[in-house]
Amino acid sequence: MTTVARAQASYQSTYYDDHYEEQAASIREQRVQPLLCAFYDAFAERVFDLTGAAGVGRPVRVFEAGCGEGLVAAALRRVADRRGIELEYTGCDLSGVGLDLLAETVPGTFLPGDAVEVASTLPEASADVVVAKNLLHHIDDPDVFLAQAARVAGPEGHVLVLEARLAQPLNFLASLPFYGREKLFFKGAGRNTRAISAAGLEIVHTEPFNWFPFELACATRLQAPRRALARLRSRRALDRVVRLDDRLTRLMPWFAQYTLWKVAATTRRGPATTTDGDASAQRAWQREHYDLHYPRHAPHVREQLVHPLFRSFNDRLAGLVLGLGAADDHHELDVFEAGCGEGLLATSLQGVAALQGREVRYTGSDLSPAGLALAAETVAGTFVAGDATEVAAGLPDDSFDVVVAKNLLHHIDDPAGFLREARRVVRASGRIVIVEARLGYAPTFLACLLIPNQERYFFLGRRRNVRAADAAGLEMLERRRFGWFPYELAFSTRFRTVRQAFRLRRPATIERFWTADERLASAMPWFTAYELWALAPEGVSRV
Repeated sequence: MTTVARAQASYQSTYYDDHYEEQAASIREQRVQPLLCAFYDAFAERVFDLTGAAGVGRPVRVFEAGCGEGLVAAALRRVADRRGIELEYTGCDLSGVGLDLLAETVPGTFLPGDAVEVASTLPEASADVVVAKNLLHHIDDPDVFLAQAARVAGPEGHVLVLEARLAQPLNFLASLPFYGREKLFFKGAGRNTRAISAAGLEIVHTEPFNWFPFELACATRLQAPRRALARLRSRRALDRVVRLDDRLTRLMPWFAQYTLWKVAATTRRGPATTTDGDASAQRAWQREHYDLHYPRHAPHVREQLVHPLFRSFNDRLAGLVLGLGAADDHHELDVFEAGCGEGLLATSLQGVAALQGREVRYTGSDLSPAGLALAAETVAGTFVAGDATEVAAGLPDDSFDVVVAKNLLHHIDDPAGFLREARRVVRASGRIVIVEARLGYAPTFLACLLIPNQERYFFLGRRRNVRAADAAGLEMLERRRFGWFPYELAFSTRFRTVRQAFRLRRPATIERFWTADERLASAMPWFTAYELWALAPEGVSRV
């Protein structure tokens, strides 16, 4: 440890020893404050959910670095007891006073000292789960700690990091008065992601956590709000707050108080880079998000498959895809759809092709196995779970008549890499059909503002995709705009009321709806929702 780091550690130790002695009574009050316990219990639930620790068939060994006064430890104990999990807890902290407070409520092993030094003394693979809450921004060498944490967890263990977000204004304002203690916090999340990469690790799951700032409201010095919020005691009221918090966190993640990361040893070849780490984190975030989303909304997805108006949207889109993609009048088409999700477009591709007297031999890929399981219920074909570029790289040359990618390019870090593989697998007479939401379409723009982690590349616009197509040696043969009414957004899984209100069943009524849509799209093309491209290798004659 450097001299500067030792000075910072000494400052932290002295500060927290004094703090915990002064606030001991308030800390004991927080342990039983219902709303604050609900916050910590929600975090403990995520720890067990993300690690699958309950399935190890023996006591679960948890090492918490920077455990402080033990609020996380107490929550882990409560949740473990509710789930019937036997817990072996080890905690370390610079403050001996904090560890004494922790020992009042949680049985376990308590190790005073710097997190890096304590972790370095623990045996390899001696913990199933390593947890660090608000620790990285307190230590001088977070990469060294993370490397030790991964060693302590071993190849079968898990490392979870929960860090306060600099972009959350309440976090920022609350940290300003304590700059000496929190100075590294103001370096932001980039410092932590660089430390993860430098430690030879990658983020395999990331999610926003906690929208309501009740942890700040219940902090030790703010007795009045803590007492006021303590009036929420009924289990039903607390559950409502937690559910509302979870919903707001998903809808407005930029306001979340924390970011939760699960990190693991990198599987990338070659030296780790920040860009690669960000791409890996983005893929992991997408996969975990949709694996949770699809099972939760499976009944709504199935409802959409038979919803007359929404099904007609996908059928119209499928007709355009087949018209742009199938240059020759083949009766049998080999179609590869990258990023197929729950199979809404795939279902329509096979249905529309059948009406045209064609057969679609379908292959679909998606990051989410849960999405593919839903797709397989209605689509006959082959399904491959994985990153779109990696899946395409494993397909034979010249093996498909049509390659389709709907709303995929703005989700992947290297669209040119995917398009190169698409060019390789498509036949000389075939086409690559790209369907992308338009940045200029106001409803989509506003919807994507609510989920910037999921849609971050969307805001770079179509020029990013044009450059990717050029870099892949592809030529645009045809371009269409599609969809004026924002019905796809209205019928998304979360808006059941709107979906039921638009349950138009008469074919003539649906056809009039589409006629109006097409007229508006023709009159005001700048408001259309989607742009479709038919791409082929440069030099292919236009058909």
